[in-house]
Amino acid sequence: MECPSCFELYDDEKHIPRNITCGHTYCEDCLKTLFEMKKRIECPACRVKLEPSIKPENLSKNYVAADLARKHKELTEKLQICPTHNEHYRYFCETDQTSLCPQCIIDHSGHIFVKQEISVQKLKDKVKKLKAKCKEKFEESELEKASIDSQKNAMILNKTNQIKLINAEFSNIIKQIEERKEAVLKNYQNLHKEQMKVIDMELEKKTKFTEVANLHLKGFEKAEKELGLFLEKISIFLNLKLEATKVITNESLVKELNNLEDAFETSMKDLEKKAGFMMNRPIKIKFDPKITNIISNICQISYEESN
Repeated sequence: MECPSCFELYDDEKHIPRNITCGHTYCEDCLKTLFEMKKRIECPACRVKLEPSIKPENLSKNYVAADLARKHKELTEKLQICPTHNEHYRYFCETDQTSLCPQCIIDHSGHIFVKQEISVQKLKDKVKKLKAKCKEKFEESELEKASIDSQKNAMILNKTNQIKLINAEFSNIIKQIEERKEAVLKNYQNLHKEQMKVIDMELEKKTKFTEVANLHLKGFEKAEKELGLFLEKISIFLNLKLEATKVITNESLVKELNNLEDAFETSMKDLEKKAGFMMNRPIKIKFDPKITNIISNICQISYEESN
């Protein structure tokens, strides 16, 4: 509101607030005096020197400082003069919390009032107490803020550590599951291979049986054909009524048929001895239904219990 060099309130005529590039503000009148002495502007506070070509009136105006000075001046003028009696305020009514001129006291009969300077001192004391209280709250807030910042940093660090732990634990679990998967697959492949080996062996036996049965079938078909021819001969013999002494026989055919029957029976007995194979059922993979629940609950997230 006022120039730190001449202590005059800023205005829009002589004491115009001007901003120096360093950030400090002085009135134009003081800067002109400095410019005349040193032929350049030098900040009285930090000694920053500007180019000689830069004059005080060329600097930007501090509108905030000018506005504050104007409002302060208006308020001071309003408070110093009683608008009713056109006299300076000399007293302060504590009952009504208002300033009084000597003539106003009559209207505040019975009220508690003091001199203006005493009232100002009381206000200063009040402000001092409020300032102390505010400072105390400020310091408490700063401590709480520092505590929260510390908690925040600890939580960030904890997050990093917990993420590392989660990744490590699940990597280990995944590794164990992969190892178990490979072991199960290997075991299944071995069982399947053994099953297929047994089936292939049985298929080979059945193929041989089919071949043998086919050979016997051809033998029986041949015997059946020869028996048909033999029956025709017998029919002719009966029709011609040949002498009984000339009996038609076919001992070789009977002998061959007996041999075929013996060979067939022997093959059947041999196959019955080897027919102990039972078709294996398909291999079934069974997973524990509890595994899904176990995986879902493999890791729980919760807040730490406070001490």
